Parts: sequence; C-alpha cells; structure tokens
Amino acid sequence: MGISDYSATEAENTTVPGTPPIEIGKGNLSPQGHDIQRQALQRLMADLKTFSISAKGQKNRLINGDGQINQRGASTGISDDEYAHDRHYALTQSGDISVSTLTAPASGIGHMMRLTQANASAQRFGYAQIIEAAETYALRGRTVTLGGQLRHSATAQLRFAILEWTGTADSVTSDAIWDWTSSTYAGSNFFKAINTNVLAVGATTPTAAAITDFHLTAEIGASANNLTVLIWTEGETAQNETLDLRWYLCEGDLTGATDFPDVDLAGEMVRCFRFYYAYTISLGAYGLVMGARSASVCSGTLPFPTHMRIAPSFSYFGTPGLLGVGTESLDSLTSFASVQVSGLNWTDIGAPFSSLAAYGLTGVAGALVLIFSAEL
Repeated sequence: MGISDYSATEAENTTVPGTPPIEIGKGNLSPQGHDIQRQALQRLMADLKTFSISAKGQKNRLINGDGQINQRGASTGISDDEYAHDRHYALTQSGDISVSTLTAPASGIGHMMRLTQANASAQRFGYAQIIEAAETYALRGRTVTLGGQLRHSATAQLRFAILEWTGTADSVTSDAIWDWTSSTYAGSNFFKAINTNVLAVGATTPTAAAITDFHLTAEIGASANNLTVLIWTEGETAQNETLDLRWYLCEGDLTGATDFPDVDLAGEMVRCFRFYYAYTISLGAYGLVMGARSASVCSGTLPFPTHMRIAPSFSYFGTPGLLGVGTESLDSLTSFASVQVSGLNWTDIGAPFSSLAAYGLTGVAGALVLIFSAEL
C-alpha cells in the first residue's frame, strides 16, 4: 500500500476529535469526499495498528524459545518433568517422549523444537518453561503475550497456558498438572492449585502438518513471584505423532503478530549458562590445569562463562582419571575415586569468574562432561 492509497480525490480539511484541523487542500469537501477521506484515515489507522503489533525488537522472557541450544544432547527417553532443550522440560501423561531441533523447517523460520510421542500407548504430552523471579517482578500488573508458531502432525486440538506462582520465589512446583483427563482448566482440576493461579488458557486446532500462529494474553498479578508457560496436546496422541514449536513471552498485547523476537545466539547461550552449564573434557586433552594438593589429590580451577543463578549442583558422566604426569610429585596420581571427583568447592566471586575447585578431572578414559545445574 502506497501513500496515494490514503489520499482523497477531493481532499480539503479534516478534523480528528481533540486535535486542530488538518489542512490537506482548499475549498469545500463534498459528502463523497468526506467519505473517501474518512475511509482513507481508517485504513491508515488500521495499518498503523498492524505495524505496531510486532514481536520484532521485543524481549523474549522465554530463554531458547526456538530450541537452538541443547547442552544435554537430549534426544530420547525424556520423562515427565525432565529437562531436555535448555530451559525446557517435558510434560508427559504416562511415558517418555523424544526431542530434536529442526533447522529451517519453513521459509522465514530458522529453528523449531520437535517433540515426538515415543510411548507405545497413546498419551497426552507437552513442554513447559519457568520464568525466574528476577524476570517476573517487573511484569506484575502488566499484560503479557504468549505466542509463536506451532505445528502438529495430526489435526488435533492443542492447549497452552500462563500460570502464576505466588509461593516462595524460585521454588516453583514444576509439574503443574493435577489431572490430565480433566477438561476443566483450573486449579484442583487439570492444574494443581497450591500457590498457583491460572491466568489464561488458550486453544487452537491447526490443520495437520501446517505451521500455525498462536497467541494468548494475560495480566500478571501483584503477587506473582514466577511464571510458568505450558503447551500440550488436549487429547491422547498416538505413537510417533509430533509437535513442533517455537514460542515467546513478551510484554504487551501482541495478538495478531506473525513474526518472532530477534534471536541473538551468543546472548541466548549466556542466558542458558546461568541455569545449566556442561563443560566437556575431550579424550586426549587437558581439561583443567591441575596442581598437586597431596600424594593422592590434585585440583584445578574452572572459569565459568557467566554468573550462575545460584551455587549449582555438580555431577558428571564419563570416566574421570589423570591424563599424563607433569612432575615427580604427581607420579603416584594414576586415577581417582568417584568420591574425589564429586568433591565441589564453589567459589562465587562474581560474574563471570565463578569457579570450581574439584579433584582429578581429566579425560584419560574418554570424554568427561562436568555438569553444573542451577535449574528452577
């Protein structure tokens, strides 16, 4: 639509209520001229409203909303209330699901998360994310929109919701579903009720295999400490059916928006590291600079890429051991017991220099992955 589409053939003067007259010509408008001019202004206002309903430039309160980041390497065997894509955890009625990331699934879409119903028996399933208190407080009393694009391999109804947690900040009951079979989407019915307010629930039935926009607005209450967003299949879903998703939670009413917030991958990585950090020591590589503490223990310091939300829990997978001997004092350090490896001395000296002092962490027997979790 060009500028000429907004002009009247007999343009003269017009007045917008509450403003001085706008002069756009000379002489008197005929009734037809008034109608043409009024219609042109109406079209202009409608286009301006459409232009303002945009997710572009908005801050997405959801982290990793398109699923590009999957530090866990999650793929199969994802059970109920278990994290998979960074910051996302599964909702399952009875069995496991599988997850993956789609690249360029459609024109204009870089990535989407795919959930596959892997259970032999039909079940309901979905995905969820919790917004931490530090992000929630500023949204109190404000309108937010949960939106994005989804695709289901079958023609079946999907539901999505925004929940408000009023209990202890950052101590959210993540498995918020009370009864999968309930068709009453309220507390003590479909959802659990303790410290939880159901702010809004939406539904859509997309055409099978068609990418579809969805939107849901809600006003955040004055006592909200955390928010949880969820999406799930309303009915039981057969094995191997899929749900593809990318979503956002942004401030304001974005109903009608068809775009997606800009994604800064480097920034998203840092946001993910705040909650979960996986550090890999590859086979044949020195992962930490180690120093001898005794005849049987050595230690090292691992810099962190960002300040984690809280002091993290620590775990690892792989077989730890000592890679090489650098000095005589380390000659006897050939391997380490798991009790030594699991030792953790968390030193929080501020972002991005939080560090780990641990024992015997090298990749002598294969890749070793150190896991630090500060998830909600």
